[in-house]
Amino acid sequence: GNYQGHICVVRDITERKRIEEKLKKAHDELEVRVKERTAELEEVNKALMAEITERKLAEEKTQEQAALLDKAQDAIYVLDLDQRIIYCNKSARRLYGWKAEEIKDTNADELLYRNVPPQLSDAKKTVIEKGEWAGELCQVTRSDKEIIVESRWTLMLDGDGKPKSILILNTD
Repeated sequence: GNYQGHICVVRDITERKRIEEKLKKAHDELEVRVKERTAELEEVNKALMAEITERKLAEEKTQEQAALLDKAQDAIYVLDLDQRIIYCNKSARRLYGWKAEEIKDTNADELLYRNVPPQLSDAKKTVIEKGEWAGELCQVTRSDKEIIVESRWTLMLDGDGKPKSILILNTD
């Protein structure tokens, strides 16, 4: 064999290598961002799961407390600071003759009194100032029957120590 020569083809791949390098850098940066974002989302998810668990436990506790209040013989109800009924137990519903859904968010003064007695404003003032009040009140039932109740009021505070509601226990 005689050597006759050779042909050499040379191609400049500098631009391709530069683009490949840019793509690799962009890919690596994207991977880092994805990992960071995934870690952030995992933390948020953990926090949400903890909050959900905490709320479920609080709801269970509230339901347990309501069940206990339903067993009480006294009429128990809770008013917000605008005198709207936000809770009443079975004994209260039995004493006054109302269903829970009928009186929820109803103004207690309009529901329980024919004529609002003067001592009621004193009771409201005292419970706000001193945290409690006790006395007798003349109230009416759904059937408009007058009843006299021994009433004990306790001011309920929120987590910041501010007045939130009034817990009322009435004995007929």
